[in-house]
Amino acid sequence: MTLIQVEPPPNYDEQEFISRLRDVYSQAKETKGSMLSEWKRNYRITMNRAAPAVAAAPGTRANEVFPTIDSRIGWMTDQEIQFSITPACDPFSMYSMVSDTLGEQLESILNSTMKSEGWDGEIQKMLWDAAMFGAGFLKCVWDAGLSDGLGNVALKSTSPWCLYVDPYATDLDDAQYIIEVHTMSPSEIERRYPDTTAQMLHDSAVTGDTDRDHLPPNQVSNRQKNAGVLIPIDAGQGATTWGAPGGAKKHTSSRQEGVNVYEFWLRENYEEEIEPGDPTLGDEPRKVIIDQWRVVVMSGNRILLDELAENLFHTNRHPYVRYVDVETGEFWGSPILRDLAPCQQAMNTLLAMGQNNIIYTGNPVVIGVKGSGADRSTWTNKPGQIYDVNGGPGQGDNKPQWLNPPQLPSALMQFVQFWREEMERIAGLSATNRGEVPSGRATDKQVSAGQEAGFIRIRSAIRNLERTLRKAGELLTNLVIINYDTPRFVAIVGDEGEMSSIRLAAQHFYSPTEDHTGKVTFAPLRFTMMVNAGSSKPTSRAARIQEANILKQMNVVDDQYVLQAYRVSHWKAVMQRKQQQEQMQLQLAQAQAAAGIAQKSGGKRPPSQAPKPGG
Repeated sequence: MTLIQVEPPPNYDEQEFISRLRDVYSQAKETKGSMLSEWKRNYRITMNRAAPAVAAAPGTRANEVFPTIDSRIGWMTDQEIQFSITPACDPFSMYSMVSDTLGEQLESILNSTMKSEGWDGEIQKMLWDAAMFGAGFLKCVWDAGLSDGLGNVALKSTSPWCLYVDPYATDLDDAQYIIEVHTMSPSEIERRYPDTTAQMLHDSAVTGDTDRDHLPPNQVSNRQKNAGVLIPIDAGQGATTWGAPGGAKKHTSSRQEGVNVYEFWLRENYEEEIEPGDPTLGDEPRKVIIDQWRVVVMSGNRILLDELAENLFHTNRHPYVRYVDVETGEFWGSPILRDLAPCQQAMNTLLAMGQNNIIYTGNPVVIGVKGSGADRSTWTNKPGQIYDVNGGPGQGDNKPQWLNPPQLPSALMQFVQFWREEMERIAGLSATNRGEVPSGRATDKQVSAGQEAGFIRIRSAIRNLERTLRKAGELLTNLVIINYDTPRFVAIVGDEGEMSSIRLAAQHFYSPTEDHTGKVTFAPLRFTMMVNAGSSKPTSRAARIQEANILKQMNVVDDQYVLQAYRVSHWKAVMQRKQQQEQMQLQLAQAQAAAGIAQKSGGKRPPSQAPKPGG
């Protein structure tokens, strides 16, 4: 995302302002720091990197957390996400049909962009973050580099490790500030903030900090301390920046180390004057205090950008939306790993103890007898151990023997099964929901009914997902309405890959409106959005198919509804072929009926087909 300075920044003492920003960041960092140890534990357990507390069998672990969360997210995103837009206009005005058409085009553009740009992958990453860390975040921005330079909307998942939010906020709507931290090289800073000067880049590289608390954990243990760019082989002084032919720029620094860049989104108050309602009645202008969002980018001891959010995105709001599985009134929510992790640890410990016992059964400890005369070097038990004991009074006891380990308790596997069932209960998934075949001779209807009964918590999470996507969709749609200000052609990708294209004029989504004086003006389209992710439908695909079959038998729905429930590939072509076949059968039946009538009449024409007198 590229941010450009639109208006000159306000005059202030830069170092004093930076000191205030650092105080705000320190306050948010200290509050979030109390959760980092739990977040790291949740990540390690999810990625099967938490060893059990049994030294003899450290590698024994059976990861139930990852498939549980993977199944849960799979069920939540199994149904297709659809944005529905309804324009807000006077239904009896002459421009209502124009607004309806604009709404349909907006809906097609948003749904098509979601498929072509892979927003579903960003949504899945957000759901994984919420499962491990309590909350997931999406960032809705306008990326000027997309669509061959014309720009387009973008939906990106933002890691909770990179965000530092107002500690007193319970939601992003009442947050007073949001801070996003990333490690960037000077070349990346120059690309993202083109208005930065060479001196600002140099100062940022020299004075910028390299703290790594904002970096999320990953499976690469030997992460480099400083992130940088590769040095070209043929460039002895480091990375080279090339310009137009014949105008190549000079070499940049010999090594571009990564420094932290802080993106502050601040809510500030400002005074606005409201025009009088009716001056003839003595109404006078009055001043009110309203809020506005401002973005400040800082690195080291330099301010790289200071601009109003409205100047950047034409919307007076920050670009983030938040998702939690269960809305409890706390900002970070309760990650499901908080409940699953102890179960996984207990199950790993039980399995490691059983594994350790089996190892000692297959390779038991040897008890040797001192002075028995046996050559220990000939029967050393590897890798088992040997303990020498004093021989007894009887000659029969003066010989080596095996030390039998204690028998495994029968309750061991019962406890393992208990923890598995406890994890399924916590996640809201039964064994059948995760693909296991139920015992007995259960019918498909019984399996579907059992799945739907256990999907109550899944549907609750999907409703929260729909609320999050509705906020994101509103932000993205507003960006489309305002920033589609140049003529363009937009390809609309269908469900089966079919493509069509629509031509958009400059400010295409500005609808004509009529004010109270009857004057027609053009203003950005106002709308209401709904997002359907499947919370109101059966979660199981088998249950959706069964519902469609029943509704079809009742003649409530048509063939298209049934084909979509079955997710038949290229269902539109299937519908056309069926309609053609039905039409051909109808024509054949009519021809056969006409032939039968002619045969019964002895080859004579029916009265309706008899020639008229003089004809």
